[in-house]
Amino acid sequence: MDFDFQILREKFKRTVNEPNVTKAVLLSTGAYCPIHNMHLEVFRKAKHFLEKTTDKSNVIVFAGIISPSHDDYVRIKLRGKGIPIKDRLEMVKLAIDEDDWLIASPWEGESNKSFVDFPHVIRYFRKLLDCIDRKIALYYICGADHALKCALYDPLKVDRVHIIAIGRKGSTDILKQCNTLFNTEYFHFIEEETLDISSTKIRTLLQSKSSLSSLVPKKVEEYLKNINQKH
Repeated sequence: MDFDFQILREKFKRTVNEPNVTKAVLLSTGAYCPIHNMHLEVFRKAKHFLEKTTDKSNVIVFAGIISPSHDDYVRIKLRGKGIPIKDRLEMVKLAIDEDDWLIASPWEGESNKSFVDFPHVIRYFRKLLDCIDRKIALYYICGADHALKCALYDPLKVDRVHIIAIGRKGSTDILKQCNTLFNTEYFHFIEEETLDISSTKIRTLLQSKSSLSSLVPKKVEEYLKNINQKH
């Protein structure tokens, strides 16, 4: 299934009465197996950072795109124990049900025959946004560990895309040094670390039939328990 381009265009139209601000879209990729509260926190932190705490504070984030990875990637990462894209995508939709600015994208996980790496996903959405307005800023969100692994603090690694890296245990201090070294307008580092939640922990608790109430939205917990009963 392709991405519903019209949804993005409609959200952009809501900003037409704000002529003197930068219109921005957030994007993040990953297994989302399953999506949990830390994933949602990352988007909210990045939005607040751009709209409230940047030097100029003249940014409006009108959309955030959550792009679950292809089943091929998840199967390799989790050694064949991953949740199918159909279910992962449905849980993303349930998790963002009350966040009108967030969008679940099926393109990466459902429209491709095999795994698509994150740079290709970024380019896909950069081209889509250019069809609406080339001035729209695209911000790719990731953890500090991912930014270090892929050297995303280096401006030569990206093309017309900003990076927002979020603090993660074990990576924050190292990335802080890299951020000081490169210090470009395209790389932004939020040092405050995120909630200490992992999808691995959630899958383990699910198997033991423990409560997930503090880790995932209620609708996601109910969906997980339902599919767990079927297997």
